[in-house]
Amino acid sequence: MSKNIILLLLVIQLLITTETARRHFNLVLNNVSCDSFSGLVKRFDCDFKKLATSRYALNANFLLEHDLNRNAEIHALVFFTPTKAKRSVKLMDIKLNVCTMLTTAMSIPLARVILEEARRTSNLPYECPVKENFLYSFNNYSINAETLPPYVPLMKFNFSIFAYDNQKLITKFIVEGNTVTR
Repeated sequence: MSKNIILLLLVIQLLITTETARRHFNLVLNNVSCDSFSGLVKRFDCDFKKLATSRYALNANFLLEHDLNRNAEIHALVFFTPTKAKRSVKLMDIKLNVCTMLTTAMSIPLARVILEEARRTSNLPYECPVKENFLYSFNNYSINAETLPPYVPLMKFNFSIFAYDNQKLITKFIVEGNTVTR
């Protein structure tokens, strides 16, 4: 009898945990943009398409004039503004050496999810150099509601990646969107 009660309590706890992990929002992407600010980048383009509710595929390509320097850096920022708030909040601010980023596993959960999807959908190398005259592509990079934690508020968000070569800005990539009530 006590085993049945314990089993019943475990099942109830599992159902409660599963229910609280349900997302109460849909994800909407409003804009994706990419810009190049240097002759180092011969080509940089991006676009996205909606696949279904809360599901998007992102494509991007870049081509370099010469190998990226080993001191090149990536700066990733995520800001969000809860629907009823006036001020934005910085959720993530990471600046990493590109070579380190390519070879190291991320310990920050959101950064890890982003990098794992980048590895799955791109032909980026797993170590330096990032070579000249080679078309690097991200094909069908998946952005969906499951990318975000289930407890995020209804909000607007901005995800930005800036790339620097010799401390000079060479590219900017921005994804803007929001979460809306289901």
